[in-house]
Amino acid sequence: MSTASFIASQRTDHGIPCALACRALGVPPSTFYAQLNHTPSPTRRRRDGIDAAVAESFEASGGTYGSPRVLAAASMFGGNLMALRQKNLVRLLAYSGVAQAGYMLAPLAVAGTSAAVADEALAAVVTYLAIYAAMNLGAFAVIIAVARRTASAHIDSFRGLFRYGPALAVAMTVFLMALAGIPPLGGWFAKFEIVLALISASTVAGTALGVIVAVNSVIALYYYARIASYMWVEDPPEGADTSPFSTPLSVRAALVITGGVTLVFGILPQWVGRFTEVSLLAAAG
Repeated sequence: MSTASFIASQRTDHGIPCALACRALGVPPSTFYAQLNHTPSPTRRRRDGIDAAVAESFEASGGTYGSPRVLAAASMFGGNLMALRQKNLVRLLAYSGVAQAGYMLAPLAVAGTSAAVADEALAAVVTYLAIYAAMNLGAFAVIIAVARRTASAHIDSFRGLFRYGPALAVAMTVFLMALAGIPPLGGWFAKFEIVLALISASTVAGTALGVIVAVNSVIALYYYARIASYMWVEDPPEGADTSPFSTPLSVRAALVITGGVTLVFGILPQWVGRFTEVSLLAAAG
């Protein structure tokens, strides 16, 4: 029995609709339903189709999950190690984004284990995307606000920011610590969902990827904390303009929205689950 056949035959009533990923993979769910004993409901089609489609995608790559595992680990280590070397915060967040992509890829590397694991993996990825979008956009909003004054995104331009732009320093610290996965900010729940999906696979590969996610989270915490220390501990650069900031309304609005989402999703993680399910249902039509 093929992997797709096995997963299609293990239909359960739990999990979240998964048609979004099925579309992304370009695999029509109908190809898997012929293996079922009776015609599934529309909701069942969305769930079963993606579970089988995910399995089929890995099976088509040779029946092993080695390549996605390697790509996820390489993205995490490569992105974080390159971010450690950066002095420009835009480039630092760009390389950090490579590592974040590795975090999101990791659950998909074990998604073919079973239908239940596929459900958890996809839910974890969508959850991470939603929270990461808020954290990252918020961090970039702060960089834009500071760059309007300093005309630079170099880490030195953030020295002593708390002395003359305390609100921006606090906001940036919130976003950085959220990206690092520090509770009670949204990032901790995003990473928790990723690790939970990996462990739920009950495989050596899943456990190994969970450990890799944890190790890389510590690496990322180092360079995020370094930026925070520049803002809170260091003195402003000599000759820098330390007059109070005048932040545009659009930037302030962006900070309030992204900051609110980052805090609420960390303190009330059940809202993320509802948001994720509604998002997948809406995308599935």
